Amino acid sequence: MNEIKFLLKYVRKNKVKMILSLFCAMIFVSALCLIPLFCGKTVDQIDKVLKLEFASLNDSQFYFYLIGLFILIILSVSFQFIFDYLVNVSVEKLSKELKDDIFDKLNRLPISYIDTHSHGNLVSLVLNDTENVNNALVSSFKQLFQGSIQVILTLIVMFSLNWMLALVVTFLTPLSFFVSFTIAKGNSKYFKQQAKIVGELSGIAMETFNNIDIIKSFNYEEKSFDGYRELNDELYKCRQKAQFMSGLINPFTRLINYTVY
Repeated sequence: MNEIKFLLKYVRKNKVKMILSLFCAMIFVSALCLIPLFCGKTVDQIDKVLKLEFASLNDSQFYFYLIGLFILIILSVSFQFIFDYLVNVSVEKLSKELKDDIFDKLNRLPISYIDTHSHGNLVSLVLNDTENVNNALVSSFKQLFQGSIQVILTLIVMFSLNWMLALVVTFLTPLSFFVSFTIAKGNSKYFKQQAKIVGELSGIAMETFNNIDIIKSFNYEEKSFDGYRELNDELYKCRQKAQFMSGLINPFTRLINYTVY
C-alpha cells in the first residue's frame, strides 16, 4: 500500500490527462459494447427481407443500423487511439519525474552510502526498476479504465435482459478478483527478490568490467565468475517461481469465469 500511495503522488500531477483518458475510455468501451448489438440488428434486417417481411432493404431499418455500426467502429478506433496516447504520455511523464527525483536523491546522498552500496545496484534501481514501474503502470491504467467501464456497462445490459442471471454473475465474479489478489499477494515476494538479484548482478558486472585489470592481476577471474554464476542460478530459480505463480492467475480466473458462464 505504501508503494501505491507513493505513486499516487505522481499520478495527481497528471490528473487532467488521466481524466481525459477516462472519458475516452468511456466512449470507446461503450462503442465496443454497442457494436455487436448493431451488427446483430443489421443481420436481422437482412433476414427479415429474405423472409419477405419487407419488400426491400430500403423499407427496413438496414441502412440505419449499418450507418450506426460504421459510426460506432470509427468512434471506437478513434477514441481508443486517443486513450492509448494519453495514457502513454501520462505514464512516460510520470516515469521521467520519478527518475529525476531518484537522481536528485542520489546527488544528495552521503558519500558513505555510495561507498557501502553496489554501484551497479544503484544504476539498476534508476534504470531497470523505474522501467518496470513504467511498463506496469501502462498496462495497469489501460486495464483498470477499460475493464471497470466494461464491467459496469455489461452489468447494466445483463440486468436489463435477465436480472436473475445478472445477480448470479454479480455474486460469483468477485471470487475471480479474490483469487487474483491472493495469488498476486503471495507472488510479490518473488518479484521483489528478483529485482534485488538483478541489481546485485548489475553491480557485479559493472564492478568486474571497471576493475578487470585488478581482477586479472590477482587471478580472481574464477572466483568472480563463480559468484556471478551463483547469483545467476538464484535468479533463474526465483524468476521461474515468479513466472509460474503469475501464470496461475489466468487459468484460475478463466475457470471461475467459465463456471459462471
